[in-house]
Amino acid sequence: MKNQFFLTTAIIVVLIHGCDFSAIEGPNRKDMNTGEVKSAIVEANNAFALNIFKEINKNEELQKNVFISPLSMYYALSLAGIGAEKETLEAFQVVLDQKGYDKQTMLEAISGLYNEVLPKNNLVTVEIANSVWPADWFPVKKGFIDIARNYFDAEVQNLDYSVPEASTIINNWVEEKTHDKIKDLLGELDDETVLVLVNAIYFKGDWKYQFNDSANVSDNFYTNAGTTERVVFMKQLENFSYLENDLFSSVKLPYVDSNYFMVVLLPSANKNANDIIGEMTVENWSDWMESYSVEEVSISLPKFKYTFGTRNIIPELSALGLDIAFTGLANFSGISDTSILISQVVHKAFIEVNEEGSEAAAATGIVFEITSVGEPPKTKYFNVNRPFVFAICEKKSNAIMFMGKVMLPEQQ
Repeated sequence: MKNQFFLTTAIIVVLIHGCDFSAIEGPNRKDMNTGEVKSAIVEANNAFALNIFKEINKNEELQKNVFISPLSMYYALSLAGIGAEKETLEAFQVVLDQKGYDKQTMLEAISGLYNEVLPKNNLVTVEIANSVWPADWFPVKKGFIDIARNYFDAEVQNLDYSVPEASTIINNWVEEKTHDKIKDLLGELDDETVLVLVNAIYFKGDWKYQFNDSANVSDNFYTNAGTTERVVFMKQLENFSYLENDLFSSVKLPYVDSNYFMVVLLPSANKNANDIIGEMTVENWSDWMESYSVEEVSISLPKFKYTFGTRNIIPELSALGLDIAFTGLANFSGISDTSILISQVVHKAFIEVNEEGSEAAAATGIVFEITSVGEPPKTKYFNVNRPFVFAICEKKSNAIMFMGKVMLPEQQ
């Protein structure tokens, strides 16, 4: 299982538990490759990946392509989970299958597994970036920022969400981190936004056994709707890890760095892709991945390239049990003493597969707003940092004596 990456299904990340930041020590970046915790984390995160993929697939049009990065979702949700307390924390633990681990262990695990996911050489490119974007007036707890920086390597930048350029700044950051593959992740954010958490991930790898474009052929691709489309197929004959059962036949296509591979699962004659997805449990996935044997395989694989999203995955996360985080009952007191809730969890992903290899990118943005439940913020911030209007009035009559507009303060 160590070599399994993320292209369409599971990957390794971890949820951070609890919010008593005073008990957290400095980051420990050792690789936790000997304990039972690590294997449990792998299984837990595979479970989340398969569950969220099923939910999204279920809610999409039958003939529509689907592509996500569970890793990107998990990192963004884990950042949010740092600040969850009580029932909200329990919901994160259930959805991300992370009950029963102490906070320090989980923090060390996410750091160690983050390092493990990254390549040990320059044969493939894997880049993971996290960021925290508080409103310039919004009081975020230092402990939350410290852990975001130390364990997620997160960048932190304050923004003024009352101006339309705020979402553009975040979108530009995402675009840069995904090598221009993910554009316009967030729509315009209103001034009720107080915090945005973002994860971006980028992958590029050449096949270990590349396809020769001279072998490409144009042939029929048969859809579930009963129609045919002419598409370009890549072909080669090589020894690959191969698996065949009553549900599907499958090949693992290794990249130059063999720690990464793409697994392709082709439904059997009397099955379809949704039948495979319906059987994707952690147990089945683990059994499948360990059952391949090396065979000589003649492959005919269509080239493809598409973007999935932008998509708000709150309905799917709610179905998995995280609904409290999106209501006025949400408790994110580990982030701020101001009551906030999650108003958007936006995901977008890109994939291209061709003769040379694969390129994939994804981003997840979590948008927080102040909840209408609970006390309002105790401190009001009034930063007159743009053109304004003023007046001088008489108190008793409320008569306006003078009025003006300042576009640029002149100081003499």
